[in-house]
Amino acid sequence: MQKYKVLIVEDDPDALQQLARTVRKEGFEVIEAGDGEQGLKKFESDLPDIVITDLKMPGISGMEVLHTIKRTSPHTQVIVITAFGKIDTAILAIREGAIDYIKKPIDLDLILLAIGRAKEKLDKYNKQPFFPTVLLAEDDQVARSSLVRVIEKEGWKVLAAADGEETIKLFRKNKVDIVLLDIKMPKKDGIQTLKELREITKDFESIILTGYGNELDAINAMRSGAINFLRKPIDLDQMLISIEKAIEKLSLDRSLKYRNREVELMEEIIAKLTGGNEIVLNINDDKQHTVWDFAQKLIDAIQIGLVVVDKNYNIRYLSSSLQLIAEDETSLTINETFAANLKRIGVEISYGELNNFLKRTFEMEYGSIEIFSAGKFSYITFTPMTMVFEKDIKETVTLMLIRGERK
Repeated sequence: MQKYKVLIVEDDPDALQQLARTVRKEGFEVIEAGDGEQGLKKFESDLPDIVITDLKMPGISGMEVLHTIKRTSPHTQVIVITAFGKIDTAILAIREGAIDYIKKPIDLDLILLAIGRAKEKLDKYNKQPFFPTVLLAEDDQVARSSLVRVIEKEGWKVLAAADGEETIKLFRKNKVDIVLLDIKMPKKDGIQTLKELREITKDFESIILTGYGNELDAINAMRSGAINFLRKPIDLDQMLISIEKAIEKLSLDRSLKYRNREVELMEEIIAKLTGGNEIVLNINDDKQHTVWDFAQKLIDAIQIGLVVVDKNYNIRYLSSSLQLIAEDETSLTINETFAANLKRIGVEISYGELNNFLKRTFEMEYGSIEIFSAGKFSYITFTPMTMVFEKDIKETVTLMLIRGERK
C-alpha cells in the first residue's frame, strides 16, 4: 500500500507542530518546513504528494509556493491556510490549483476533511485501493492471535489490544478505520470503550464481539454507533463479510463528507458572484469579463460543471467539463435530450424535475440557492442572476452548478 507524503509549510512553529501531529496520526509521512523557501527546497528533494501551506509568510509567500508546485507537478494536491478575513485570496488560490482552503484559527476537522479529499483524488489517479486499519480488542490471547492472522491474510493492517484502556491508547496513536470490540474486557468493557472512542472521533466503524447471553449489551453498543455484532465463537467468514460491509459504509460516508465540502465551496463561489443582491455581470466589460473568467476557472478547479440558462431554456454557456453531454445541437437547450445526457455523468434527473426547478429558480430572489440531489454523490444547484451578453441588454439567467460521478 502506498504511503503518501505530506509537506507542511507554516512559519508559526506551534501551528506547524500541531498540524504535523494531526497529519501523522492519519498515517501519512510528514515533512515540515518553516517558510516558503525551505518548503520549495523540501518539495524538490522529498517529492510530497500533498502540500499544506500557509499563504502569508515572510519571503516566499504561500501563493508563490502553490504556483511553483502546480507548474512543476500538476497532480500534487495543495491545501492553503489563510488568516485573512476575506476569502478572495483563498479563492484565488483555488483558481491557481489548490484543492481547498482553511481559514485561521485552524479547524483540524476541516484539515482532515481536506486531506481526505486530496487522498481520494490521489487514490483515483494512482488506481490505489482502500486498505483499512483494523483495531481488534479481545482479551483472550488465543482468540486474539487467531483473529489477527485471519484479518491480516486479507491484506489489512491489524492492531491488537487486550483490554479497553490499551484499545483507547492504540486508537489515539493510529489512524483506525474499523474497530472490533469484545463486550467483556478487563479495565474497561466494550460499551464504555466505544463511547470514549467516539468522543475522540466518529470517523470509523465498529463491530461488537459478544458471547451468548450478551445480546442486550450488543444492542446497546449498536445504539452507541456499532454497525453490527458477532456472536462467539466467531464465524470467520461472517466476520470478514462484516468488515467488508463496514469498509464500504465508511468509504461512502467519507465520500459524502467530501461532496458536502464541495457544496460549501460552491456556495461561497455563488455568494462571490451574487453577493445576495442582483448582480449585473456584463461579460463585454473588460473588468467584469475577468470576474466571469475567474469564476469559470474556479468552478473547473473543484471539478464542478457550470451551465448558464436563459428564460427560453437556451444554454448560453456550458463549461468544458460538460462537453460530453452536448454532442449535438439539440442538447444546447434544456430539453429531454439534455436531461438524458446528464445520466452519462451519473446525474439522475428527469426532464420534468429539471423543468420544475428552473421555473422555480427564475422566481427566486437573487442570491438564493436551491440544491437537487441527483444521485448518491451527485447534485445540481440552481441560483438566479442577471447577465449582459449583448451590449446594454440585461437578461435574467439561472446558474446551474452540476456535480456528477462519471460511470
